[in-house]
Amino acid sequence: MDTVYLDIETTGLCPEQDKIVDIALIYDDGDILFESLVNPSQKIPKNITAINGVRDDDVAYAPLLEEVIEELEEVCEGKHLVIYNAAFDMSFLPSLQPANISCAMHAFAEFFNKGGEKSWHRLIVAAHALDYDWGDDVGHRALAHARACRHVWRALPEASRIHAKLPLGFPEL
Repeated sequence: MDTVYLDIETTGLCPEQDKIVDIALIYDDGDILFESLVNPSQKIPKNITAINGVRDDDVAYAPLLEEVIEELEEVCEGKHLVIYNAAFDMSFLPSLQPANISCAMHAFAEFFNKGGEKSWHRLIVAAHALDYDWGDDVGHRALAHARACRHVWRALPEASRIHAKLPLGFPEL
């Protein structure tokens, strides 16, 4: 089964009122499978633009989600979909039906769990902890985050083997 990595950027945190503005999906080898800005049909709040850099002008002529969702559903069908914060992203894309979904954020939390409660870390923290080189991927955009998610997911098995050999005093991040 093919593994692919997805990320979205939105106008806010509430799927009932906020909308997607940026989607990226990459193959396991890092090649781009799907990438698109999305017209949210609403103003992008200034505080959100300050985070992800997507402006109203950028999405004014972008397709609506309804115009790209069928293609996105087709490319995800039968795939293993890895998302850093799967519950959040899938709340904006409930019609996607991949073969299975994995949450890289949960996997990273398991990696750093020391028998206590899981601690949730942002993608930037997980990527840094696993020596991800952001390269030219600057900003808070879907493609940059899909690439970082891929790195975290692929680095965790080796990091887990190393972590298991460390003394109990291994520092928390």
